[in-house]
Amino acid sequence: VIENACVDCHLARPEGRYSLSPEVGGHSFYVKGEVHEATKINAAACSSCHEDVDEDDTGEFFNVMAKADYDDDGTVESAQAEVEGLLHLIVNDSGTGVLQRSNPPAYRRDGSWNSTRGLEFPVEIVAAVWNYKFVEEDRSLGLHNTKYAVQLLMDTISHFDMSFDMSTRP
Repeated sequence: VIENACVDCHLARPEGRYSLSPEVGGHSFYVKGEVHEATKINAAACSSCHEDVDEDDTGEFFNVMAKADYDDDGTVESAQAEVEGLLHLIVNDSGTGVLQRSNPPAYRRDGSWNSTRGLEFPVEIVAAVWNYKFVEEDRSLGLHNTKYAVQLLMDTISHFDMSFDMSTRP
């Protein structure tokens, strides 16, 4: 759909005083970065196709709202915040993520990979790690394909946590 694929969005120059920042847009390939000690989202990356896209109230995400409370935290947030919440249900700093409580745990309590020598993971844990890394490494927090990212993460969580609410799955 986009004429020049990734280039149109990721190399778009931000508007105003951030237009020459090496941290956002241009050849940095980032649509979000730190500029003058503040996080800046390059809404210009989306505005040619989506006129109403801008930063959300936090300044951390685009203002594209989720259709439901996917991460089950009681609040419908931006789509990216919901995806980030789902990722944190899988691996987080508190050690409570489903892949930190799996047997054997794929990630340690501090969120680092469990690289214990000789450890073999069952196929469902390997598949869950693949799903988690697929969304995490994309770095768009689901913005590239929100529905698929949410489905993938919710299915992963529900496999390990049967009490996870799947009623909002798109």
